[in-house]
Amino acid sequence: MSSYVVVGGGILGASTAYHLAKQGVEVILVDRQDKGQASAAAAGIICPWISQRRNKKWYELVKNGAKYYKRLVAELVELGETTTGYKQVGALALHTDEKKLLKMLERTKEKRIDAPEIGELKILNPKETREKFPILSEEYYSLFVEGAARVDGKAMRDALISAAKKLGAKVVYGSATYKANELFIDEEPIQAEAVILTTGAWGNEIPGVLGKDVHVTFQKAQIMHFQLKNLSTDEWPVVLPPTNQYMLAFKG
Repeated sequence: MSSYVVVGGGILGASTAYHLAKQGVEVILVDRQDKGQASAAAAGIICPWISQRRNKKWYELVKNGAKYYKRLVAELVELGETTTGYKQVGALALHTDEKKLLKMLERTKEKRIDAPEIGELKILNPKETREKFPILSEEYYSLFVEGAARVDGKAMRDALISAAKKLGAKVVYGSATYKANELFIDEEPIQAEAVILTTGAWGNEIPGVLGKDVHVTFQKAQIMHFQLKNLSTDEWPVVLPPTNQYMLAFKG
């Protein structure tokens, strides 16, 4: 039987372990539970279609990922993992210039030919926009993208790890190190055909021992949480302003 060790238990490592276990291979997921893990903190926005990035390979990856979520969530639910943190709530791309939104609408309509999961596309006036996200200021028009969703990274990660364990994966919370051409977990040597690194901001630790640089580092970001009294926010869409900031709401 093939055997793998996945180092790093964020959403990428959890997904890797789950899909390997689904293939019926032997897999160990190792995570040392460092503070600052991105999967537990990042705002999970699934709306890749309105991006103007020109990297076609990147777009193909994120487009297929957005499409795959529903299938993945259905698989997890079948395994009894009903708290996945995923919900299709749509997205509002904001702008004060309606003409710019009309251009975005035409671009996204073209992409919808190859990605029908985009769903309904509609320009909303400021009043309609505020009806969907009541705390916005009054000057914004928006493009509503029906197929957009949000995901709680921590909940999705935990669901994937739990499902992987049900399929036979082993999960170890400890430190993976590489010494003398051998992998150790908390000083105990581990044998595997392949080691898969999904260590995110810590991505250079093991390759560094081998004299390699995988050109992965951290990027600092800031997130603020607000709780709104007497408002039900569970159905509010993702909000994408014409800046590098964004907003989204969760239950409670």
